[in-house]
Amino acid sequence: MGNVSYETLGKGDDNIPPAALDPFHPTDTENFAHHFWPPKDLLSARSSNSWQPAIEICFAIDRHQRSVVLKAVPDPSPELKVLRMLSGSPLREDKRNRAIPVLEFVETAHDFVIAIMPVWGICWDSPPCGNMKTRGELAMKRGETLQFFHENGVAHGDIHPFNIVINHVDSRKFSEPTAQYDFRDSFNCEYVYIDYGSAHTFPPGTPAEKALNEILDIDLFAADIYNLGKTLERENFVRLISNMATSTLIRRDIRAYCRR
Repeated sequence: MGNVSYETLGKGDDNIPPAALDPFHPTDTENFAHHFWPPKDLLSARSSNSWQPAIEICFAIDRHQRSVVLKAVPDPSPELKVLRMLSGSPLREDKRNRAIPVLEFVETAHDFVIAIMPVWGICWDSPPCGNMKTRGELAMKRGETLQFFHENGVAHGDIHPFNIVINHVDSRKFSEPTAQYDFRDSFNCEYVYIDYGSAHTFPPGTPAEKALNEILDIDLFAADIYNLGKTLERENFVRLISNMATSTLIRRDIRAYCRR
């Protein structure tokens, strides 16, 4: 595998590779994500994330000095089926397929497979979108990918803010918004869905009314759409309205957020 746990790392490294031009098909000489930190500070800034503490995951560095996550996925399971399907041909080549790419599946002698995936950054507030253009692009890409999933018989089943990540890792919580500039315009910015532990699969082309959860008796495709809508509403607009009332002047510049 060639991956090293964070616990074995020293401080600092000047050999962090540049960000991948195509984050879904990085070469061995490219990093998975765009980084705000200077290279010499990158390793010391890495830390295990507590988004989903109940999930069996481990953070590591691969042989090319890139951050990866190792996740134990039950075998067999709908999650493993979905990850293999979305990471393999022909679906991986579809530009609408913005699912977290799996770099490698490692078989074990136990009832799980280790899925090795790139570490991407928190999507919503590190820093947040700075103008309506990037907010609109985020919404369109998320909707397009969800439509792609459903066309291929995949219901994500757990769409919420922490399960959407960006190929950018940043230490800032917010940056000064301007109408003319958003940091997401400075590189090939992409967003992916992660965590398929609640996913379900159906034959491709299954109509929405047939994509039912046997236990809850709900349309899983419709539930995905609802959850994405609530996520976009909360992160793109409710937070924006909240910022308008804050005493922090930098967050109250609504003209910068609302201009195109």
